[in-house]
Amino acid sequence: MKKKKICYRLSCCLCCFCLVVGFSINSFGATEQYIGSIGGVFGLPEKKQDTVAGISVNKWYMISSTYEEGIAVRSGPSTEEKLLTRIPYGTLFFVDVKDGVWGHTTVNDYTGWIHLDYAKQINTTDTETDIGWYRISYEDEDGIAVRTGPSTEEELLIRIPYGTRFYVDTVDGIWGRTTVNGYTGWVHLDYAKKINSPDTETDIGWYSISYKDADGIAVRIGPSTEEEMLIRIPYGTRFYVDAVSGIWGHTTVNGYTGWVHLDYADAVR
Repeated sequence: MKKKKICYRLSCCLCCFCLVVGFSINSFGATEQYIGSIGGVFGLPEKKQDTVAGISVNKWYMISSTYEEGIAVRSGPSTEEKLLTRIPYGTLFFVDVKDGVWGHTTVNDYTGWIHLDYAKQINTTDTETDIGWYRISYEDEDGIAVRTGPSTEEELLIRIPYGTRFYVDTVDGIWGRTTVNGYTGWVHLDYAKKINSPDTETDIGWYSISYKDADGIAVRIGPSTEEEMLIRIPYGTRFYVDAVSGIWGHTTVNGYTGWVHLDYADAVR
């Protein structure tokens, strides 16, 4: 009989112990959540979700370094961190947090850190003000490339000569997207200057050769120095331009119909 009472008491104690432990385990999560919610009242630290350490900036930047391989995007704010990708000169990116000289961003589907010594801060309106008419202002014998994408690594579509006018509808860094000579692609805007309008209508009219060249200025069958020369006309010759292609004017002079480079002439009334 005594043995049965002892067993009965042990069973009761064991049941009570299980109930207490079970209650404690089940209620622990709720208790922790409750403490977290009232922590501010009792001076206890609140639970927070993980955030990126640093100073909030929320600014736009553009890669300003012309380093051939591109600028590194790393997994952390250090040159010791893993390299995720590299981005070329002119790439735009948004920095939400800074840690020293490093900026936290998401670019080309990678989230990481960029050393901001290789970039410059820009206004968000810059891309909007860059949309408009341009003219190729760089004299290159081969012409300036129009590519399939905003990078020198992209496929070359065509080359356009000095003076060519084109309209930019989208900007990506230092590249402008345009349609010119039947091709839609991207032009590096360092080789062009922005103009108020295509000016084709205002360029139509009378001109006079203003450049003194012993041989005279060429009249060619097309608007390019690569086209066949028809004749040469001397300093002071007047001619009427009825159409414009870039910096070339279409005219008929001395019985020949062709194109004259208008940098060698002045408009006259």
